[in-house]
Amino acid sequence: MKLIMESWRKFLNERAYAFGTTSLPSGNPGSLCPQGMDQIGWKDVNEPKCRPKPELKQNGSMTIKGVDKLVEYIFNHPNQTIKVEYKPGHKRSFAGSKKYTLPFYYGEWPYITNPADGMGWDFVMVPSSDINENNLLPIGHVAYNQGRPTAIGNDKVIIAPDGKYGEQDRQLIVEFFRKFDFFNEPEWY
Repeated sequence: MKLIMESWRKFLNERAYAFGTTSLPSGNPGSLCPQGMDQIGWKDVNEPKCRPKPELKQNGSMTIKGVDKLVEYIFNHPNQTIKVEYKPGHKRSFAGSKKYTLPFYYGEWPYITNPADGMGWDFVMVPSSDINENNLLPIGHVAYNQGRPTAIGNDKVIIAPDGKYGEQDRQLIVEFFRKFDFFNEPEWY
C-alpha cells in the first residue's frame, strides 16, 4: 500500500501535459489567454474564450500613514467617498473577537488606504447621524492597544456631520468600545 501511495504522489507531482503544447505543473492551472486577458470559459474544446482584464477604478486613491495625517486630510478635503459596510443593528467583530451589535454606522474611505492593513481607513459615524449626511468631519478616534499588537495602527476614526454630536453619541461610542480590552479609550478632538 505504501508503494502505491508513493507512486501516486510521484505521478501527481510530475509535470502534466495540458491542451497540446502547453506544459503545466500538475495542480497549477494557467491561463491560455495572452497577457492582459482573463480566461472566462471555452469557445471550443481547445480554444479559450478571453476578454481584456477589467481595470479597477482608482478614483485618485492614496495611502495616508497615521491617524493624525488622515484627520488633517479629511478636515481639508471633506466629502470624500465613503463606503458604509455595517448599519446600526448589524453585528461585526473586531480583530477576530466575537460579533457585537453596532449602535452606529461603520465603514471606510475606500480610496484612502491605511498601510496598517492595506485597506481603506475605517470610520465610525456617530449614532445620531444619517447615512446621507454631508461634510462628515473627524471628532475623535479609537486606537488598538497592545492587546492586539498585529492590529496597531488600524485606528477607527469617529466622524460626525459638520463635526457636531451630542453627549449621548459620545456615551454610546465609549460604552461600545469598553467591551474590548484591546482598544484604548476613544480620543476626542
